[in-house]
Amino acid sequence: MRNFGFTQIPNIAVRHMKEIGTKPIDFTILTYLLTFPPEDYHAVSTISLAIGAHPKTVRSAFLRMEKKRLIRRIYRTGEANIYDITGWVSKIQAYAISDHTPTQKSAVVPTQISHTDPLQELGTNKQQNKEKETMSGYEKFKEARKKMGYN
Repeated sequence: MRNFGFTQIPNIAVRHMKEIGTKPIDFTILTYLLTFPPEDYHAVSTISLAIGAHPKTVRSAFLRMEKKRLIRRIYRTGEANIYDITGWVSKIQAYAISDHTPTQKSAVVPTQISHTDPLQELGTNKQQNKEKETMSGYEKFKEARKKMGYN
């Protein structure tokens, strides 16, 4: 798969980062490492340049992930270290088969963004309904005029 230019990542790894024990920077680093064969990992400086983070941020993330046993660092003298991410994979698998994974869809459904209406914003149905209930008739009228292009 790596030869084709894309990497598959389980949805659970994305949707349940906190439960698995990864922070957004950890996830970014781990997914970066996934895009290379295990023997071809890069130095901290290369990773930091690629993901747009400071080298100290990357180093501290590696230390944190080692403490949480998400990765295992294989030291190599004079070369970049190799990072074994099987701990992260194991945590994802364990979380996937645990009782923590939801079996029902969420009651709050995100609204779709209309490509024709640039004024429509992201939100949830409940959130938008609550805002509409608190608006007066005149405010609703003004909002409708704005959407139609009248000032």
